[in-house]
Amino acid sequence: MYLLVDIIAIVFVLGISIYGLIAGFSRSTIGFLLVLICVAGAGALAFLTATLFVKIGWVTELQNALITMLGNSKISGAQEIIEEACYWIAFGIFTLIFFTLEYILLNFLRRLLAKLIDKFNNLLVFGFIDKVLGFIINLALSLGLVLVLLAVTYALSANGKFSYGDEIVRASEVLKLVYKVNPLNEVLLPLLKF
Repeated sequence: MYLLVDIIAIVFVLGISIYGLIAGFSRSTIGFLLVLICVAGAGALAFLTATLFVKIGWVTELQNALITMLGNSKISGAQEIIEEACYWIAFGIFTLIFFTLEYILLNFLRRLLAKLIDKFNNLLVFGFIDKVLGFIINLALSLGLVLVLLAVTYALSANGKFSYGDEIVRASEVLKLVYKVNPLNEVLLPLLKF
């Protein structure tokens, strides 16, 4: 079981890195960055829009409609739950809308950029640089993701929430070497206290 965790992590890092080498920077990393930009941008825009709707009073209208629809509940704290739920419903709807719009726009731009890069990749030097750059960046991204997952496991186990994950990583052969010395441990530890 513990060896399987090491194998999964190694295969993941090698698989993503080799894909970056084969596909090159222009094909592999740009697609990943596209999704990352869409998620971050959609979340930020949705937060701003939902906050604006709170200020305008439209979320209050949604809350009143939900309270009317559900009836006057005698459950303690129901009003606060409905108020919080309405904000997150609006946030979720706007995140989905903004993500879709950003993805369509950025995917169109990515295709134009890919056509331009393909013309340069026909030259031997640019093709080689594209593949090496794809390998290096995908290796860094996959290792970074593994480090983040290890740091989350460390932070949750330190707070008494995920001791089984801590046990698995400590019993592994490869991941335990970086588990305790992971530089992200101290960053995520205070953030994941709940």
